[in-house]
Amino acid sequence: MKKLLCLVLIGILCLSGCTNNSVSIGKKSKYIVTNDLVSLKVKEGTLTKSIATLILENYTDDDYLFGKPYAIEKEVNGIWYELNPIKELVFNLPAYSLKAKERIELEIDWEYGYGILSPGKYRIIKGVFPNLDIPIEEDDIIYIAAEFMIK
Repeated sequence: MKKLLCLVLIGILCLSGCTNNSVSIGKKSKYIVTNDLVSLKVKEGTLTKSIATLILENYTDDDYLFGKPYAIEKEVNGIWYELNPIKELVFNLPAYSLKAKERIELEIDWEYGYGILSPGKYRIIKGVFPNLDIPIEEDDIIYIAAEFMIK
């Protein structure tokens, strides 16, 4: 139950909505990203302006959990900014397991929430957290990112 509560928290962090017809730059990124324990990368040959397959890889001997929520940010003059979605992002909140040393692929289709991305440098942010039997705190979430270029 507490893990589900944490996934709800991740979902809330990633949810925002607006009624614009095009994506706009929002606030400066609030995420501290590390790909040391678990990494996120775009699988070669899968990137389009609206979809990509991501590789989620666990380098540790520990299990992690993750959910469906994600956020997209754009780099402007060397600084990452959140993108304001064009439609409200709503995610189912199951917890998926990423076992020790496991590598899995995830397909992300952001067209509904973010539309077709214009040229630039972007990153997708996801949160993962240790699969522990103790309550998960906000500080336990590890934010990982996959950077990519849209041409």
